[in-house]
Amino acid sequence: MKDRIIRPGIWLAVLLFAVLVWAVVMLPARPVLAPLNGIQLGPAALQLSRIEGRLWQGNARWQWQALSGSLRWETSWRGLSFGADLTVSGDIVATGWVGAAPAGVSLAGVDIVVPVAPLVQGMPNVSAEGLATVRGLGLQWTDGAPHGAEAMLSYSGGRISWAPGQGAEIPVLTGNLRQDGEAAVLEVRSPDSVLLADGQLTNESARLRVYRAWPALLGVSQGGSPTDVVFETSQQLAP
Repeated sequence: MKDRIIRPGIWLAVLLFAVLVWAVVMLPARPVLAPLNGIQLGPAALQLSRIEGRLWQGNARWQWQALSGSLRWETSWRGLSFGADLTVSGDIVATGWVGAAPAGVSLAGVDIVVPVAPLVQGMPNVSAEGLATVRGLGLQWTDGAPHGAEAMLSYSGGRISWAPGQGAEIPVLTGNLRQDGEAAVLEVRSPDSVLLADGQLTNESARLRVYRAWPALLGVSQGGSPTDVVFETSQQLAP
């Protein structure tokens, strides 16, 4: 039996594939993450610096407003979805997995602890103390709509001021995020489980409602039912 002769084209294809794999494995993180430096997140831009390592595993420094810290990532697969295990440390602490889902993104097992003060920075005369915590955040945003939303939320309590000489001590608050049909629904409740506010996010709109129980908790409401809606806003989302 004659020995099979491997054609030069096959050798070339194997060589090109090996070079491609090597290039992807050795791809530095800096040119990929550098475009994220300066991206606007709410009232301020995210600053990334000292980006080191490869795309598959590396670290960087981050800064947002007066907050700063470090970021580490390591890519991994979850089922058929490719993503990265992230660890954020510093003034904001967060861990979890962020990946690419078909036609969208996916979050799994995300825990976040963030001070409330920077979230209200820029609001005239408003200041706030305490920490906001998110535990077990899971969410798939595919085809422009939320799916599988889940999380437990809490606020540690602290003083909130909204005008000179006006403020209140806020107790520990809890909340939950859940999927209800085609909508992601958020509820925030007082220590005695009274509904303070809720929100709803779909592929078409975002809505927020605040109930009288919230201004009553602040000591600025008299009379009426705790279930009365005192503020409501909605925003149509771009298709």
